Amino acid sequence: MPDPTPQQRAAITIRGTSVVLSSGAGCGKTFVLTGRYLSHLKSDGVGVGQVVAITFTERAAREMRDRIRTAVIEESQAHPNVLSWAHHLRGLETAPIQTIHSFCGDLLRQFAVPAGLDPRFEVLEEILAENLRTEALKETLQDLLTADTPVALDLKELVVLYGWTATVEAVHSLLRERDPTAWARWLDRPAAEVAKDWSGRERDALLPVWIDYLIAASPKIAHLVNLFRTTECRGPTMRANIQKVLDGLPKLADSTDLAAAIEAMCEAAKVGTEKAKAWPDEATYAAVKTAMEEFRGDLRAKLDLFLDEPEGVEAAVVVGQRFLHVAAAVADAYQRRKARAGVVDFQDLLVLARDLLCDSAEVRASLQRRYHYILLDEMQDTDPVQMELVELLCGVGIEHDKLFAVGDSMQSIYRFRGAEVALFEKLRSSVREEGRLHLTRNYRSQPGVLHFVNALCSLRFPDYESLEPHHPQAYAGACVEFLWSMPAACGFAAGTESVSDQRAREADALARRIAELVDSPEPRVLENGSLRRVTPGDIVLLFRSMSNVGIYEAALRRHGLDYYLVGGRAFFAQQEVYDLLNLLRALENPEDAIALAGTVRSPFGCLSDEALLLLGLHRDGLWAGLHDPECIARLPDEQRPRAERLRTHLDQWRSLKDRLSIARLIGTAVADTGYDAALQFEFLGDRKLANLWKLIDLARTFDRSGLFGLADFIARLGELVNTQPREEQAATQPENADVIKIMSIHQAKGLEFPVVFVPDFAAIGRGGRVASARWDRRLGCVARPPTEDPPLFTDFGHRLAQASESVADWREDLRILYVACTRARDLLVLSAGLAAPFPAGAPRDRPVPVKAANAWMLALGERFHLGTGECLDRSIPADLRPRVAVNVIEPSPGAPTRSGRREEEAIPQIRPDRIAPVPPAPWPAVVDLAVLESRGEPSAVTAAFRQALRRWDLTDDGRSRFAELPAEAAALLDR
Repeated sequence: MPDPTPQQRAAITIRGTSVVLSSGAGCGKTFVLTGRYLSHLKSDGVGVGQVVAITFTERAAREMRDRIRTAVIEESQAHPNVLSWAHHLRGLETAPIQTIHSFCGDLLRQFAVPAGLDPRFEVLEEILAENLRTEALKETLQDLLTADTPVALDLKELVVLYGWTATVEAVHSLLRERDPTAWARWLDRPAAEVAKDWSGRERDALLPVWIDYLIAASPKIAHLVNLFRTTECRGPTMRANIQKVLDGLPKLADSTDLAAAIEAMCEAAKVGTEKAKAWPDEATYAAVKTAMEEFRGDLRAKLDLFLDEPEGVEAAVVVGQRFLHVAAAVADAYQRRKARAGVVDFQDLLVLARDLLCDSAEVRASLQRRYHYILLDEMQDTDPVQMELVELLCGVGIEHDKLFAVGDSMQSIYRFRGAEVALFEKLRSSVREEGRLHLTRNYRSQPGVLHFVNALCSLRFPDYESLEPHHPQAYAGACVEFLWSMPAACGFAAGTESVSDQRAREADALARRIAELVDSPEPRVLENGSLRRVTPGDIVLLFRSMSNVGIYEAALRRHGLDYYLVGGRAFFAQQEVYDLLNLLRALENPEDAIALAGTVRSPFGCLSDEALLLLGLHRDGLWAGLHDPECIARLPDEQRPRAERLRTHLDQWRSLKDRLSIARLIGTAVADTGYDAALQFEFLGDRKLANLWKLIDLARTFDRSGLFGLADFIARLGELVNTQPREEQAATQPENADVIKIMSIHQAKGLEFPVVFVPDFAAIGRGGRVASARWDRRLGCVARPPTEDPPLFTDFGHRLAQASESVADWREDLRILYVACTRARDLLVLSAGLAAPFPAGAPRDRPVPVKAANAWMLALGERFHLGTGECLDRSIPADLRPRVAVNVIEPSPGAPTRSGRREEEAIPQIRPDRIAPVPPAPWPAVVDLAVLESRGEPSAVTAAFRQALRRWDLTDDGRSRFAELPAEAAALLDR
C-alpha cells in the first residue's frame, strides 16, 4: 500500500476511541478502510474472522475484499516466516467483508432457531416479495370486510371515509415502509399524547428549518429576496423597508409573536407612499410590485401552519391509527405467507437480525465477543434499523474503539430507500471528540473544480468541510462552465415555448458543445501527469431524473455522437415489454381482444392494420377470426400465410402454457417467430435485445421461486407496466467503451469522470401521487383528509408532514448536486435551457434575479453571477475563488448538424395501449448457422445477426425457423 497522508494515518492508527470519519468526495476512504483493516491484523492480534467490514453495495464489498487480499499477499511475501499472514489469507474467503444484507443473512442462518426461521430459508427478490405482499393485501382486506373485529371496523371506517381504492393504495404504500417494532411503539401511545406532540414539540422543531427553506428555496419568497439584494432602490423609506425584510426574515423563528412579525414583514414588502419614485424605471417598479404581492401571499400561506393552535388533531391521529392497524394486519398475513414458504425479503433480513440481537442476550453477548472490531462504509446512508443493529453489535465497545465508521453527510442521497443523514450526524456527535476525524484532501479533481464546489456548498451547509486539492492546477483555463441555451432565435413567441421545446433546444446546445470538445485539439484532461485532448469516453451526462433522457439521446444522434445509456429508468415502458405482456395475456385468455390485437400487430404476428381490422370484424371476435378459414381467405395475399402461421403458433403455445415454465414458454415463442432477430434489426436493437433477455431472466426468477404461476407473472408484469417503478434497462456495452455515457447521479455515486455534464439543470420536479396515509418516522402514521368541504378532520398533521418532507427534499436536492459536481475530474459543465434571457445590465457583483422553482438554480444564483460566472462571495481569497466560463447558445431549429444531416424525426413515446408496427419487408426463411459461420470476416450486420441466432433454441440439425425478418436480414442471407 502507498504511504498514507497525515489525515489518513491518523484515521488508521488511532486507538482508545471509536472513530466516525467524515470523508469528503474523492478523499480516499476505501484506502483508509483497507488500511484500518490491515492495522487491526498487524497491531491488535485479531484474525480476519474477528473483524467485520460492511459496505453499501456488492461492488464496494468486492473492491474492499480485493484490496485487502492484495495487501495481505504483499505482507505474506514481505514476511514469509510469519505464519499468521498465510492464515489470514486462507481465511479471507469466508471473512465477513460484505453488504449489510449479506451479513444479516449469514447471521440469521447461523442463529435460525432463536430467530424463529428455517435455516434453509431463501431470500425473495423484491419483485417476488411485492407479489406476495399484493396477495396478502387482497386476501386480508377481503376477509376483514366480512369480519367483526376491531381491525375490521377500522377498515370499514376507512372505506366509508376514502373509498375502497384509495384505502387499498394507502395500506399498500404503508407496507413498503413496514417496521413492526416502530409501528407497535407508535400504536401503543394514546392519540391525545401524539396530537400534543404534533402541535407542540414537532411543530416547534420544524419552524427554524422551515424558515431557512422558505428563504432559500420557496420561489416567490426567494425571488423577492434576490430582487431586493440586486435592484437599485432610490427611495429612502423603501430602502429601510428592504433592509427590514432582509434582516427580519431569518429571525422569524425567534419571534415571541410570530403572527405580528409576519405582518411586519408583509407591511414592509409594500410599495409604500414612494411607489414608482423609489425605483429606476416603470419596468423595475412593475416587477418589484408583482414580486411583493406574491411574497406577501406566499409568506402568510407558508407560515399559517405555525400560527394558531390547531383543533381536532386527535381525530386525525385516530384515522392514522386506523390505517396502521389495518396495515399491521396485512403485514402479519404477509409474514405468515413467507413463513409457510420458507422465505424472507430484504427488509426482513435487517429487522429480524435487529430483533434477534435485541431479544436474545445470549446471542448478543456471543457476537460482541466474537467481533472485536466493526468497520462500516457509507454510514450516511444508514436507516434506523441498521443503526440499531450496529449499536447492538458494538454494545459498550462503541464507547471505546470497537467501531470505525466512514461516511459523508454531503453524499447522503438515498432517502427513497429510508436513509437518514441525521443518524450519521448523531453517531458522529456521540463519540469522543478525538474520534471525530476528517478526510478533506481530494485526489480526484483539479483545483478549479474543487474551488467551485466549495463556494457553491459552503453557504447552505453550515458544517461544510471544504475539499483541499491534492493535485496542482494543470489546465490554465476555467474548469467549470455554465452552458445556457437562450430562447432568442428559436422561433417562439414570448411565453409560448413549452417545457419540452425548451428542453429540446437545451439538448441540441449541449450536443453541439460536446461535439466542439471532442473535435477540439486543445488538451484538457489530466492523465499520467500531462494533459491530453478530450475523447468521447471521457464524457458523462448525469441526470437528476431519467424521465426525459430520450430528448438528449435524440440530440446526440443528430450530431453523430455515439453514446451508451447506463441503465435508464424506463425498462417497463419499452415496447418489447408490452409485446411480451400482450402475448402472455392472449395465451392466458384468448378473449382479451386488446392483448391479442397487440400480439397480432407485433413482430410475433406481423399482420397489417387492414388484416387486423378484417379479422376483428368477425362476429365472435378476433380469436374466432383467426380460426375462421373464410375470414382468413378474405385477407390480402401476403397476409394470409402470416395469419395462418400465427394461428398455429398461438394454438401450440396455448397447449404448452400449463406444462412449460414461464421462461421456457417465452423462449419457445421467441424461437418459433424469430422475435429476437426482429428486435436486433430495429433502431437501438442491441438494447431491445438485452431488455428481452432481462425480461426472460425475470421470468426465470418467478420460476425458481416455485410460488407463482403464469397468471401471477402476468398480473405482476401488468402492474409494473402501469406503475413504472425504478428499473434500469439492460446494459449493452462495457463500461470502458469509448463513447459518451448517460446515467443518473445515483448510479454515478462512487465513480469519477474527466468531463461531467449536468443537463436539465433548471428542471422543475413533479411530485408523484400522494397516498391517503404515509408513515413518518418522527410523526408516525399521518392521514390526509378526504376531499370533502368542509374537511372531515383537520389537515394539520398532513401539512406538518408535507412541510417536513419539503425541507428534507430540498436538502437532499443540494446533496445530489454536490455528488454530481464532485464526479468531475477536469471539466464540469452545468447546462440548462432558460425560458428568458437574463435581465439586461444586471450588476456583476450581485445575483441575477432569475425566478426559478428549482433548488439548484436558486443555490447557484446565490453564489454566482449566472451571466458572467463570477463568484459573489468576496470573503473567499482570490487564489481560492473559482473561475467559471459562461457559454450562452442560441440554437436554430433544423440547422445542419455536425454530420451534415438535418434534424431527424423524434422517436415517438409508445404508450402501453399502443401496438408495435409491422417490421418492413417480411421474408420467411430458414437459416443455417453454417452459412454464416463459413463466411469471412463478418460485417457489423453479420456479427449482430450471428449474435441473435446463437441465442435461439436450435433444432437437432442446427437450423432454426422463424417467421419474419426485415429486408436487411433477407439481403444478408441472399448474398
